Amino acid sequence: MKLVDILRIALRMLKVNWLRSLLTIIGIAVATLSIVVLVGFGYGMQYVTIGSILKSKSLFSLDVTTLSESGAATLNKEAIEEFKKIPGVSEVSPVYIAEAQIIFNDKLVSTTVRIGNRSLPALDGVNINFGSPFEEDKFQIVLSSETLNMLETDAKHILGKQIILKLTDPNTPSNIINISKPLTVVGVGTGGDAPVNYIPEIVIKDLNKFQITSAKVNARDRDSVIAAETAIRMKGFQVETLLKTLDDARNVFRWVTVGLFFIASIALVVASIGMFNTLTITLLERTREIGIMKIVGITNRTVRWLFLIEAALLGFLGGLSGVLGGYFFSFFIEFLVNKIAAKFQGIPVNLFQFPIFFLPFMVIFPTLLGCLTGLYPSVRAARLNPLDAIRYE
Repeated sequence: MKLVDILRIALRMLKVNWLRSLLTIIGIAVATLSIVVLVGFGYGMQYVTIGSILKSKSLFSLDVTTLSESGAATLNKEAIEEFKKIPGVSEVSPVYIAEAQIIFNDKLVSTTVRIGNRSLPALDGVNINFGSPFEEDKFQIVLSSETLNMLETDAKHILGKQIILKLTDPNTPSNIINISKPLTVVGVGTGGDAPVNYIPEIVIKDLNKFQITSAKVNARDRDSVIAAETAIRMKGFQVETLLKTLDDARNVFRWVTVGLFFIASIALVVASIGMFNTLTITLLERTREIGIMKIVGITNRTVRWLFLIEAALLGFLGGLSGVLGGYFFSFFIEFLVNKIAAKFQGIPVNLFQFPIFFLPFMVIFPTLLGCLTGLYPSVRAARLNPLDAIRYE
């Protein structure tokens, strides 16, 4: 018997017992859907958490600070110039930190400002979602979203507007340094250490009053980060980098995703038990039919293929339905969450991510599981004695 004939008979049996077959397919589909959604959510959380870091300058940046021990090297302008000469270093930004007061629309909030180069927000891992970074030769400021919340405003109502900035004298905390001109708000950022705002060095008339608290060193690639870290440590400074943290985070998310897959796979195992039950009942109902087929010349091999293909069809249809259902369910949830986020001026995120291999695998996996489930009924059917089978009631 040709394969197409076996396939036709298997489809006919699914159609004859359509309700039983439908319930079995639904069970497999629901189990597959749960796997697709949970694993997609795991990959999505990994993307949301570390994906932005991979695209930002902060991935290859080093945070350089002075060691706390006595006699440690001093972080000053001369040290900054030495960092710039290290091979593989593309950019160095000294960082000054000051306590500040921001006044906008008669509202005053206390916050912190970081003073440095135009690229400092990006090196800090801050995403400027509205507006742009400041220009180093202009009186401009990039505010954090937390500062906007304290000012009880939003990006739409503050971008392009001017704020008044006052700084606390680091040498005499009771003294207030008034900035000579209002600053124009050019950007709003999220991420990094909040609430932190950014201004260029030109804003501070006497920058010598402030000490360099740290330096952001940006390297060209991963190898340059390791080389720069070694060179800076040899100069007597403390260095922190995101690379090790990023590798640790990847490992954690990898095991979390694997765990979600195996938890959801329990439902698929339960569904496969239901499929086994369906095929076993089908075998009992078709015992006489199998006996007749054997008498007219159908081989044991063909009988085995008949049950295996029927089981594979159940697994394939359930897997395909689960993948499609899981994909569109994930799309709907993501669309709904981003709609709510947009309403409250949040940032759209990709909650679900599916690797290229994953969705096809989740169609193939239930199909193979169906074949494995149908193995015993197919062997049992092939071993039936034709004479005993046609006498079966």
